[in-house]
Amino acid sequence: MHQTPLHDDFLYCWAILPRVSRSFALGISLLSKNLKDAVMVSYLLFRISDTIEDAFLPKRTQVKLLDAFQKILGHPVYHEIAVLRLQASLVKHHFDHEDNLMRHIGPVLHVYFSLPLGVRAIICRWISEMNKHARIYNNKLITTFKEQNIYCYYAAGVVGHLLTDLFSSYGSYSGEKKKQLHALAAAFGLALQKVNIIKDLHKDVQEKRYYWPQTLLKNYGLTYKTLFQAKHFAKASKVLDQMLADALPSLDKAAQYIMLLPKRPLRVRVFCLIALLMAVYSLGEYRRRFHELIQGGEVKMPRKQVLHIVRKSFLYTLSDTFFLSWYRKEKALHLFHTQSL
Repeated sequence: MHQTPLHDDFLYCWAILPRVSRSFALGISLLSKNLKDAVMVSYLLFRISDTIEDAFLPKRTQVKLLDAFQKILGHPVYHEIAVLRLQASLVKHHFDHEDNLMRHIGPVLHVYFSLPLGVRAIICRWISEMNKHARIYNNKLITTFKEQNIYCYYAAGVVGHLLTDLFSSYGSYSGEKKKQLHALAAAFGLALQKVNIIKDLHKDVQEKRYYWPQTLLKNYGLTYKTLFQAKHFAKASKVLDQMLADALPSLDKAAQYIMLLPKRPLRVRVFCLIALLMAVYSLGEYRRRFHELIQGGEVKMPRKQVLHIVRKSFLYTLSDTFFLSWYRKEKALHLFHTQSL
């Protein structure tokens, strides 16, 4: 059977997804057909935008690339000449992360334009909101948790809003339900981004990106130059505890977000539940193995634990009582004691 170019582009997108995010690829693959295609291509497009923002490029070049990318997304039809022009501009630069993806934006954009116009409008809107981040917090030294939250909103809080609109688009939520979900959507994204900020500490600082609040380090007599010194490990561990404590309210709001989601379709809840419980488990691992993490080691979740989370997510997602009980148990097991949700 002859495969169409669009079919081949879908194959590329699904093949590259686990290379840019193993954890999200798993959850996305469990969604229903049309929704998972929309979430998959959304994730890749956000990753492209994020990679341009993070690249060590002159500010003028960075803004020019982002503006061209945004203009393509907002066009009513696939504009091949504009895509080829942007691709030619991108291949002139080296991207340390996601270089393969950045050199194959054509297939991703081709798949994007195969989606319904209304779905594309949702994706375009929230990527535009995300791109404000490049003009505000890119490579900026964050000094307080308030500033960190603003950064996290543009980096991932908008993804919570995007997912809410996509879930609603394919699930026909009522206006009131969407309003309730959007009130917690940003927190869902913030919770996941705060996990990444902890996980990527060593790499981010090496690349001159400083997302742990500078005032927090100062409270323990540390700077980004002394944070990684072995003699200051005890102080650094206390800083980590403060980072975890700050993440907990967002995790609890993410749990509330999940309980607000309609119980059908089941897989939407499962997708969100997997992301939340993987975040809780990961934070616990980062705390237990902080000596490895702060030295630049890669702390991965064992496959056995991933399968455990997936099984439990399917089992408990239809019951808020069972879900909340399990969430509290997992949080108590993997994180220090808390009196939150």
